[in-house]
Amino acid sequence: FVYSAGLTAANGVAALSSLRLTFEERWRVEKLQSNAKFFHDHLERLGVNTGPALGGSGVIPAITGNSMHALMLSQRMVETGINVQPIVYPAVPDDASRLRFFLSSTHSEEQLLWTAEQCAGILKQVQSEFKL
Repeated sequence: FVYSAGLTAANGVAALSSLRLTFEERWRVEKLQSNAKFFHDHLERLGVNTGPALGGSGVIPAITGNSMHALMLSQRMVETGINVQPIVYPAVPDDASRLRFFLSSTHSEEQLLWTAEQCAGILKQVQSEFKL
């Protein structure tokens, strides 16, 4: 019970509203799933390891192979205007370090393609500069 606490009223209303919208506007879920598959497939086509992800979830990993590469890639992605956070050791094994992209139904295919291209290109640069 050390880390548990009840939801605030505002968070409870926000969660219920989100669920209501999910059921009323099913197109949002379908668009998110389409975006996830599109982004996943482009990362894979560009040679970025997405691990066991199949592209059906709104969370797509880009596995870098070690924590230093994940940290450097994240920093450089932020410099291009893409906010993506690294997941590094000890949260995951060092050889499974990654960036975790959170997609939405409002992302355009152009944004997703550009982001995939940036990720692949910058990852190659980072891996060649920081050989571990």
